[in-house]
Amino acid sequence: MSRFFNKPKTLSTLKSLLIKKLHSISSKNNFLIYKNKTIFHKDKSFVVPLLIIDENRGIYIFEKKDWSFDELKNAKPQKFNKQLIHRLTFEKIQNLITAKLEKQFKDKNIPIFKFLLMENLNIGQYDYLDKLFHDLLFKNIIMFNDMTEKEILEKLETLSSILNHKIEINSIATTIFSHYSMRDKSGEIYLCSDEQIEFIDEKIIGHSTLNAPIGSGRTTLLLLKSIVEVLKDRESKVVIIKPTKVACERLEQNLFNILERNDYTIVPHSIEILTPIEVVNRHRLKLHKKELSKKLEIDNLLMSKKFHLANQIFCDDVDFIEKEFIYYLIHIQKNSSLLFVTNNIYETVYSFKKSFRLDNQKMNFSICEPHKKMIEIVKTLLNSCDAKDILIVTNNVISVEIIKHQIGSSINHNTGSIEISTYNNIYGLNGKFIILMNSCIAPYRALAYSFYLAEKEVFILYEKECEQINSLRNSYESNKN
Repeated sequence: MSRFFNKPKTLSTLKSLLIKKLHSISSKNNFLIYKNKTIFHKDKSFVVPLLIIDENRGIYIFEKKDWSFDELKNAKPQKFNKQLIHRLTFEKIQNLITAKLEKQFKDKNIPIFKFLLMENLNIGQYDYLDKLFHDLLFKNIIMFNDMTEKEILEKLETLSSILNHKIEINSIATTIFSHYSMRDKSGEIYLCSDEQIEFIDEKIIGHSTLNAPIGSGRTTLLLLKSIVEVLKDRESKVVIIKPTKVACERLEQNLFNILERNDYTIVPHSIEILTPIEVVNRHRLKLHKKELSKKLEIDNLLMSKKFHLANQIFCDDVDFIEKEFIYYLIHIQKNSSLLFVTNNIYETVYSFKKSFRLDNQKMNFSICEPHKKMIEIVKTLLNSCDAKDILIVTNNVISVEIIKHQIGSSINHNTGSIEISTYNNIYGLNGKFIILMNSCIAPYRALAYSFYLAEKEVFILYEKECEQINSLRNSYESNKN
């Protein structure tokens, strides 16, 4: 039987001249291009070999076929017709894209055009084929291996037509590839960077480290990656570990929001977010041992027994988790995937170099009477921003709650949505404006973590110069440089 009727091997797009030419065309014409990406919608998914978004014309989707001239000329057109109908997935991909776009762009016409990439067939060979093949494989939708960039662009433009108005290519991309998009606190949605997309797509094998600064979007990316993993494999289970219960609850809410916003349907409990003590208690329960209540303990029995928690474990904010628990994770995930997420410089497999906040942050170091200065800052901020944009980090939540109420009464403003956190529960929080209290006596690692959470401005309040403040200032200046 001809190899044509067997399942074709996937072409390597990295070596494809056609793909390189399409990348070049996209770069020159401000197109967005995606190769070998999966589109997810509810419980369905399809891999689209190539997709291009053109703001002036619409969406181009491509299928790759490695059919050669020798295979096609020796195949019977009638049998080929059945195989072609069975093998082309244009309609399925188009329906999936349309379903995702309809919800977001109800009244806008976004055309979708379909093409075949034929890396092993040139124009002359196609013309030589039986005319019955021409009726099945239309020449105007085929990209041949000997086409120039000019010819490829002309074919794209011949099949399509210029729209009356430009479409917003980033909005289209974040709708189609919603697992490559993040939403900031203001509700704005933006595409992940190339390095973030690469991380989401990458299969974590063995034990790895992601080195990423605060503000790089690393925690949201763990959620997106977890969702992709369980959507690709319905039997898979992912556990994300956070240092505190409060941080877990925040992340669970973010997970729920992402699933609801994007209409993703996943198996219940396929993604769990746990604290270290909750992980250990699962193991202790299996061994019929009493659960721990507050203090984490890893005894010799736990380190000598196997325990399957999940196919993949992502341990976030590992710098704030006890080392004995890290060794315990390495033990129970000896033969499974384990990822540590850190802000420190270790030997890494993955890394995000850019903090999206650092370039825009403004830092204010103030020697002052902290409570008095905090009241002044909050009153000033409330003249130009919402209360929900303000985060106060302190060791004395009760006193700040009282002051917050007094501020609201004195200026007739609802301050209830101002966020207040202790340094121990800061993980997973952020705000446009952050006020750091007790700066000289706060735990330094938590203080440094809080320092980079602000989207716009940080106010560091302290009564006198101290080693903590000098270290923080030096760290900030070196990172800026």
